[in-house]
Amino acid sequence: MEENELVITAHGRGFWVLDNIAPLRQASPNLTANDAILFDPAGAYRSANGVTLSWWVAEAPAEAKLEVVGANG
Repeated sequence: MEENELVITAHGRGFWVLDNIAPLRQASPNLTANDAILFDPAGAYRSANGVTLSWWVAEAPAEAKLEVVGANG
């Protein structure tokens, strides 16, 4: 996933790795004007790592359901 990671280091000994920057790439100034957003995931192939889904909601819902289906439904 090296093309979808952000690594930040400092002159000290610390470093941080953000391993999914897809939402940052898709962020816009008016993002918070929406009730909910499901960000497009980065390309994924059949592997042990699978795919990471990211979303944003304005208010935490009492209940939520995400159903992932194939191209044919």
